[in-house]
Amino acid sequence: MVSWYRRFISNFSTRVAPLTKLTRKTPKGGNFLFDEEASRAFKEIKSLLITAPILSVPKFDRPFIISTDASDVGLGCILSQLDDEGDEHPVAFASRSLTRSERNYTTTEKELYALLFALEKFRGYIDGSPFQTKVYTDHSSLRWLVNLKSPTGRLARWAIRLSQYNFIVEHRKAAEQAAPDALSRAPASDELFKFQASVLALEGDSWYSGMFKKVSAAPGKFPDWRVLEERLYKRVRNSNPLAVDFLFLGQDD
Repeated sequence: MVSWYRRFISNFSTRVAPLTKLTRKTPKGGNFLFDEEASRAFKEIKSLLITAPILSVPKFDRPFIISTDASDVGLGCILSQLDDEGDEHPVAFASRSLTRSERNYTTTEKELYALLFALEKFRGYIDGSPFQTKVYTDHSSLRWLVNLKSPTGRLARWAIRLSQYNFIVEHRKAAEQAAPDALSRAPASDELFKFQASVLALEGDSWYSGMFKKVSAAPGKFPDWRVLEERLYKRVRNSNPLAVDFLFLGQDD
C-alpha cells in the first residue's frame, strides 16, 4: 500500500530498506527478527502515510474520488481528491472485517457491499456536494449491478440505500487498486481501540514489564515471544498449520 504513494515520499527506498530486508528468505534455523531499526522504519512510514504531503485536507470545492475493494476477509476504501497537478491524494481511509455470514457472499456481492460501506462511511464528505462522486473498483460487473432494473433480496435492500447518493462507478485495473486492496486484506477493527485499557493495566504489572525487557533485549532467546509497537505478544496455536499468530497479552481471545 505504501508503495502506491511512494512518489510523495522522498528517499522512499532508503526509508523502507529495514522493512524490505525482512521479506528476504530466512536462513534455515534462523528467526524472523523485527528489530529496533525495522520498528523505527515502520513507525516512520505510518506517520508519513497520514501526514502531508500524502494525506490531504478535504476541499469541498472539488469532487471526491472513492476507491473500494473487497477480499475474502474484509472491505477497504479510500476517499481521495486530485491536486492541482492531477495527482490523487488520500483524504481518509476506512476498512472493516467481514462477519462470518458476510464471508459467504459471492465475490460480486462483497464488492458491492464494499461500495455501500464506502459511501456510508464517507457520507459526511460527499453528502450535499455539488459534484458527482467517482467510485473506482477493479470489479467491472459493479457498473452493471448498480444499474440493475429489478434487484431482489439483499441486492434490493442495498439498492435502496445506494439510491440516495450521487455517484458513478468506473472500472480501474487491479494494479491501480493496490491501496484499497491492501486495506481490505488487513481490515482494522474497532476492537483494536479496546486494547488501550488492557495496555495501561499491563504496563503496571511487574511480570509483564520484566518479560517485556527480556524479549526486547534478546529476542532470539524467546522465539515464542515478540515485541511490536511497544507491545508484548506471545505465539498462539492456529487452526491453519501454515499460519503463525501472535496474540497481544491484553487481548481476550
